[in-house]
Amino acid sequence: MKILVLSDSHGCRDRLRAIVEAYAPVVDAVIFCGDGERDWASLNDLQCLRHKQCIAVAGNCDTMSMNPRTSYDEIGGYKFYTTHGHFQFVKQGLDYIAMDAMKDGRQVVCFGHTHDQYCGQWGDVFLFNPGAVLSDCYGSIHIHDHSNGITFRHWYWNDGDATLHDEYHFQGSKTAN
Repeated sequence: MKILVLSDSHGCRDRLRAIVEAYAPVVDAVIFCGDGERDWASLNDLQCLRHKQCIAVAGNCDTMSMNPRTSYDEIGGYKFYTTHGHFQFVKQGLDYIAMDAMKDGRQVVCFGHTHDQYCGQWGDVFLFNPGAVLSDCYGSIHIHDHSNGITFRHWYWNDGDATLHDEYHFQGSKTAN
Protein backbone atom coordinates (compact mmCIF):
# COMPACT_ATOMS: atom_id res chain seq x y z
CA MET A 1 0.00 0.00 0.00
CA LYS A 2 1.44 3.36 -1.06
CA ILE A 3 0.18 6.72 0.20
CA LEU A 4 0.94 10.23 -1.04
CA VAL A 5 0.98 12.78 1.80
CA LEU A 6 0.64 16.52 1.13
CA SER A 7 0.16 19.66 3.19
CA ASP A 8 0.30 23.44 3.14
CA SER A 9 -0.09 24.26 -0.54
CA HIS A 10 -1.19 27.85 0.25
CA GLY A 11 -2.33 28.66 -3.29
CA CYS A 12 0.18 26.55 -5.22
CA ARG A 13 -2.56 24.75 -7.16
CA ASP A 14 -0.48 23.97 -10.21
CA ARG A 15 2.30 22.41 -8.14
CA LEU A 16 -0.19 20.41 -6.07
CA ARG A 17 -1.90 19.19 -9.24
CA ALA A 18 1.40 18.21 -10.86
CA ILE A 19 2.50 16.19 -7.83
CA VAL A 20 -0.85 14.43 -7.53
CA GLU A 21 -1.01 13.67 -11.27
CA ALA A 22 2.51 12.23 -11.15
CA TYR A 23 1.82 9.97 -8.17
CA ALA A 24 -1.82 8.98 -8.66
CA PRO A 25 -1.01 6.02 -10.93
CA VAL A 26 1.24 4.44 -8.28
CA VAL A 27 -0.50 5.21 -4.97
CA ASP A 28 -3.54 3.72 -3.29
CA ALA A 29 -4.42 6.71 -1.13
CA VAL A 30 -3.80 10.47 -0.90
CA ILE A 31 -3.75 12.44 2.35
CA PHE A 32 -3.96 16.25 2.45
CA CYS A 33 -3.13 17.75 5.86
CA GLY A 34 -4.71 21.17 5.33
CA ASP A 35 -3.90 24.79 4.50
CA GLY A 36 -4.96 24.75 0.90
CA GLU A 37 -8.53 23.48 0.93
CA ARG A 38 -9.36 25.41 -2.25
CA ASP A 39 -6.27 23.98 -3.92
CA TRP A 40 -7.33 20.48 -2.87
CA ALA A 41 -10.90 21.10 -4.07
CA SER A 42 -9.54 22.16 -7.47
CA LEU A 43 -8.45 18.54 -7.99
CA ASN A 44 -12.04 17.26 -8.03
CA ASP A 45 -11.91 16.94 -11.81
CA LEU A 46 -8.96 14.53 -11.77
CA GLN A 47 -10.07 11.12 -12.98
CA CYS A 48 -6.90 9.60 -11.53
CA LEU A 49 -8.25 10.19 -8.00
CA ARG A 50 -11.68 8.65 -8.60
CA HIS A 51 -10.83 5.23 -7.16
CA LYS A 52 -8.32 6.32 -4.52
CA GLN A 53 -8.88 6.70 -0.82
CA CYS A 54 -8.63 10.49 -0.36
CA ILE A 55 -8.45 12.10 3.07
CA ALA A 56 -8.38 15.87 3.59
CA VAL A 57 -8.54 17.95 6.76
CA ALA A 58 -8.83 21.67 7.38
CA GLY A 59 -5.87 23.81 8.34
CA ASN A 60 -5.74 27.08 10.23
CA CYS A 61 -5.86 29.06 6.96
CA ASP A 62 -8.85 27.12 5.62
CA THR A 63 -11.53 29.48 6.87
CA MET A 64 -15.14 28.35 6.54
CA SER A 65 -13.89 24.87 5.69
CA MET A 66 -16.25 21.97 5.16
CA ASN A 67 -13.40 19.52 5.81
CA PRO A 68 -13.05 18.01 9.29
CA ARG A 69 -10.26 19.15 11.62
CA THR A 70 -9.17 15.55 12.10
CA SER A 71 -9.73 12.26 10.37
CA TYR A 72 -9.40 8.76 11.81
CA ASP A 73 -8.92 6.08 9.18
CA GLU A 74 -7.54 2.61 8.74
CA ILE A 75 -5.15 2.31 5.83
CA GLY A 76 -3.21 -0.81 5.01
CA GLY A 77 -3.80 -2.27 8.45
CA TYR A 78 -2.59 0.83 10.36
CA LYS A 79 -4.75 3.24 12.34
CA PHE A 80 -4.15 6.74 10.94
CA TYR A 81 -4.79 10.09 12.59
CA THR A 82 -4.70 13.01 10.13
CA THR A 83 -4.82 16.62 11.30
CA HIS A 84 -3.24 19.92 10.41
CA GLY A 85 -1.60 20.28 13.80
CA HIS A 86 -2.45 23.82 14.83
CA PHE A 87 -4.91 22.65 17.50
CA GLN A 88 -2.21 20.28 18.77
CA PHE A 89 0.33 23.12 19.04
CA VAL A 90 2.91 21.35 16.83
CA LYS A 91 4.95 24.53 16.46
CA GLN A 92 5.66 24.34 20.18
CA GLY A 93 6.52 20.64 20.14
CA LEU A 94 5.12 17.23 19.30
CA ASP A 95 4.24 15.98 22.79
CA TYR A 96 0.57 16.93 22.58
CA ILE A 97 -0.08 15.44 19.14
CA ALA A 98 1.72 12.21 20.08
CA MET A 99 -0.22 11.85 23.33
CA ASP A 100 -3.46 12.67 21.49
CA ALA A 101 -2.75 9.85 19.04
CA MET A 102 -1.78 7.42 21.79
CA LYS A 103 -4.96 7.97 23.77
CA ASP A 104 -7.00 7.17 20.67
CA GLY A 105 -4.92 4.09 19.82
CA ARG A 106 -3.61 5.61 16.59
CA GLN A 107 -0.39 4.32 15.05
CA VAL A 108 0.41 6.85 12.30
CA VAL A 109 -0.07 10.61 12.57
CA CYS A 110 0.06 12.77 9.44
CA PHE A 111 0.17 16.51 10.12
CA GLY A 112 1.35 19.79 8.65
CA HIS A 113 1.33 23.40 9.90
CA THR A 114 5.07 23.80 10.60
CA HIS A 115 6.05 23.58 6.90
CA ASP A 116 8.99 21.44 8.05
CA GLN A 117 9.49 17.84 7.03
CA TYR A 118 9.57 15.53 10.02
CA CYS A 119 9.50 11.82 10.76
CA GLY A 120 9.87 10.25 14.17
CA GLN A 121 8.54 7.68 16.55
CA TRP A 122 6.94 8.35 19.92
CA GLY A 123 6.39 5.02 21.67
CA ASP A 124 4.32 3.02 19.21
CA VAL A 125 3.19 6.11 17.26
CA PHE A 126 4.82 7.25 14.03
CA LEU A 127 4.70 11.03 13.47
CA PHE A 128 4.99 12.27 9.88
CA ASN A 129 4.97 15.78 8.45
CA PRO A 130 5.47 15.89 4.67
CA GLY A 131 6.55 19.52 4.68
CA ALA A 132 4.85 22.21 2.61
CA VAL A 133 3.89 21.90 -1.05
CA LEU A 134 4.41 25.69 -0.97
CA SER A 135 8.13 24.92 -0.49
CA ASP A 136 8.22 22.05 -3.03
CA CYS A 137 8.02 19.41 -0.29
CA TYR A 138 5.77 16.39 0.13
CA GLY A 139 5.91 12.86 1.46
CA SER A 140 5.02 9.26 0.84
CA ILE A 141 4.32 6.25 3.01
CA HIS A 142 4.79 2.66 1.92
CA ILE A 143 3.12 -0.01 4.01
CA HIS A 144 4.82 -3.30 3.25
CA ASP A 145 2.47 -6.23 2.79
CA HIS A 146 4.60 -9.09 3.99
CA SER A 147 7.33 -7.61 6.18
CA ASN A 148 4.95 -5.85 8.56
CA GLY A 149 7.04 -2.71 8.10
CA ILE A 150 6.38 0.87 7.11
CA THR A 151 8.60 3.31 5.20
CA PHE A 152 8.26 7.09 5.29
CA ARG A 153 9.89 9.25 2.60
CA HIS A 154 10.32 12.98 2.20
CA TRP A 155 10.56 14.33 -1.32
CA TYR A 156 11.37 17.59 -3.11
CA TRP A 157 9.54 18.54 -6.31
CA ASN A 158 11.65 20.39 -8.84
CA ASP A 159 9.62 21.29 -11.93
CA GLY A 160 8.42 17.76 -12.50
CA ASP A 161 11.39 15.92 -11.05
CA ALA A 162 11.04 14.17 -7.71
CA THR A 163 14.15 14.06 -5.54
CA LEU A 164 14.27 11.83 -2.48
CA HIS A 165 15.34 13.85 0.55
CA ASP A 166 15.29 11.19 3.26
CA GLU A 167 13.81 7.83 4.14
CA TYR A 168 12.86 6.14 7.42
CA HIS A 169 11.98 2.46 7.72
CA PHE A 170 10.35 0.96 10.80
CA GLN A 171 9.18 -2.48 11.72
CA GLY A 172 5.69 -1.85 13.02
CA SER A 173 2.67 -3.72 14.18
CA LYS A 174 -0.39 -3.47 12.02
CA THR A 175 -3.83 -3.37 13.56
CA ALA A 176 -4.88 -6.77 14.82
CA ASN A 177 -8.37 -7.35 13.42
